[in-house]
Amino acid sequence: MKPARVPFELLALAAVALLVRGLGVAQVFPGDGWVELETGDSAYHARRALWSFVNFPRVLVFDAYMAHPGGAVVPMPPLYDWALAGLARTLGDGVDVFERVAAWFAPGLAALTVLPVYVAGRVVASHGVGLVAAALFAVLPASARMSSVGDVDHHAAVTLLGAAWLASSASCLRPGSERLWRASAALTLVRAAMLLSWSGSLLYVVLGEGALLLGGLLDGRARLLWAQAVGCAAAALLVTPWLLFLEASAAPGFAATNLSWLHVVALLAVASTAAGVALLARAEPRASRRLALAAGIGLVLLALLLLYSPIADALGSGLSFLTKSDSWGRRNLEQQPLSFAWRAERGGLPVARDYYGLLAYALPFALLAVLARLRASGWRGPALVLACWTGVLGWLSLQQVRFGSDFAPAAALALALLLAGAHAALRSRLPQTAALAALASVCGLLLWPGFASSYGAKLARLRAWLEHGAELPPGRLASGVSLARFARTVGEVTPETSGYLDDGAPPEYAVLCRPSHGHTLHYMARRATPANNFGPYLHRDRYLAAELFYSVPGEPQALALAEGTGSRYVLTFAQEAPSLERFADRLHHWDGGGPAPASRRFRLVAEGPPDGTPRHTAFPSGRVPRGTIPYKLFEVVAGAVLQVRGEPGKEVRAELWLTTPLGRRFRYRAVARANAQGVARLRVPYASEPATSVVADGPYRVFAAGAVLTAPVPEHAVRRGEVVVVGRSGSSAGSASR
Repeated sequence: MKPARVPFELLALAAVALLVRGLGVAQVFPGDGWVELETGDSAYHARRALWSFVNFPRVLVFDAYMAHPGGAVVPMPPLYDWALAGLARTLGDGVDVFERVAAWFAPGLAALTVLPVYVAGRVVASHGVGLVAAALFAVLPASARMSSVGDVDHHAAVTLLGAAWLASSASCLRPGSERLWRASAALTLVRAAMLLSWSGSLLYVVLGEGALLLGGLLDGRARLLWAQAVGCAAAALLVTPWLLFLEASAAPGFAATNLSWLHVVALLAVASTAAGVALLARAEPRASRRLALAAGIGLVLLALLLLYSPIADALGSGLSFLTKSDSWGRRNLEQQPLSFAWRAERGGLPVARDYYGLLAYALPFALLAVLARLRASGWRGPALVLACWTGVLGWLSLQQVRFGSDFAPAAALALALLLAGAHAALRSRLPQTAALAALASVCGLLLWPGFASSYGAKLARLRAWLEHGAELPPGRLASGVSLARFARTVGEVTPETSGYLDDGAPPEYAVLCRPSHGHTLHYMARRATPANNFGPYLHRDRYLAAELFYSVPGEPQALALAEGTGSRYVLTFAQEAPSLERFADRLHHWDGGGPAPASRRFRLVAEGPPDGTPRHTAFPSGRVPRGTIPYKLFEVVAGAVLQVRGEPGKEVRAELWLTTPLGRRFRYRAVARANAQGVARLRVPYASEPATSVVADGPYRVFAAGAVLTAPVPEHAVRRGEVVVVGRSGSSAGSASR
């Protein structure tokens, strides 16, 4: 190895990692100044980072746009979003600058991850293994899927910090006290940064500290155990100021799924265990006794902690989230298991082949290669740390696809060790150059299916974008882009709300939506929602109300849920099998009508986007009928009351033709029966004058007593619930009537 070449090799691999993650640039930057950031969790990170960008260096702690009405404390640590905001502020002060920095933030972090992956490989095995591992990490779809351009989610930061944690832990187990304390200092900073960046960081505390403690116990190195104890205590001290700051607005308490005092307690428990064993490590030469002693101390501490019910409850809820035993986890796409089927089901998640190519089927052998390295090192040292990380994160990535990004550095290292073993076997039969060429060719062929499925469409679009630029003909929008575009439409057709980028008045109303659409509306529409992608963990009552809206059968129940959550608008979406038994489906697929009674309090104000695609989960078969409109927005109004004279007991009907911005025409029809006095009252949600982007083609036509009457309905009558008297000589608005 020539040390002078290493920085250039790593710089080249970092450039490759950035290039691979930038293949989607044509979709993220379609032109005209647009930046198509990812929806879902990515959108909320953008919302929170934008707030800090505008109010730097402040952090958004309480967000009135969540869990409307009332708002909620943001259940995420601040460092990731704050760092993004700070970087963007150094480069400019406009929202366009922020969005461009946000779009490239994750690819930049992924490029930086090449360095700790290389360091871990070099420490565990050799320079060559580190270089191959870094190269694999740079190009593997498993590592690029959640760190591509436009994705502002936290996964890239967690992967970087996880790889740094792995590399620092492995370095701590190398001989030499000078290296130990330097690596331990780096590990202390990584611990604190991880806790301040990701809500689920307790997983890394358990995994990282457990692996390091096990290595120190087996080696009997008191210095290492003391370094771990001091490092954990220092990391706890570093995150404590943030928790104390939170006490002023809302006590963080004890929680496993967001940064809380439980994390500090866990670090201090590890520090106590490591220090306790370190005191006796020199006096006890047998590793088995040291392990038993550590287990005893740990169990005693755990038993004492579990006696405190808030800690026991927090650990229980965290375990239920990790094992998907709650309803939200079972439905969350990120928490679905990784399939090893040859092809993904229609509308389903990608399969293992899409993440690793055909090397996915070699992952068990890669784990064996790690174990072989561990055996060669005497079952100790840096290889022990890698084995623990590979086993735990590998198992988690099989259970939940979201951990594929966390597993990517360890997977790259395991595959690099497997390839190193294959290279050693080939060298006994072929010259070194031929062996390298053969191995590289086979590896490329095995990875190709993953490259084709993950990068093929992006490359095709990028090629067309480079050839045609702004002249690129429009096509079908991806499902995520469709949701983002319609969310922007929601922001355009609804009144502005207060307090989005400041601490002023709370928002005047919310948009009721499925929780999985909430984050997208927060950022792309700048609107509040009762529930969002945080699911039931943020505000259970608001979450249940939002979920219930899409299953209730009648308008009265739906209206009560909308008004109870302070929602002036509701967002509906297309489904493969709509049901007349669900009011939300009647709104979307039958414009509030159909065979059932027409909606009286909900009116359509927007639909789209043009050439949009519904969410894959809404159409499991993958077959979307032509002309399907992915999303619609309805406004809750008081509704004008048409008062018409007719024959007692006979039906009276009012009809109105309307045209949407997409050019679609539909007929609204309300029906009622005249009472014993010959008066019928029909509540209608649409005005006959231009009031929204959905425009009436003329006045209402009212069919009563064998006559056809016309009834102009003003917008103020619809908003105030006023009575409009319909007669042969015309109509007039009367007094308010609800």
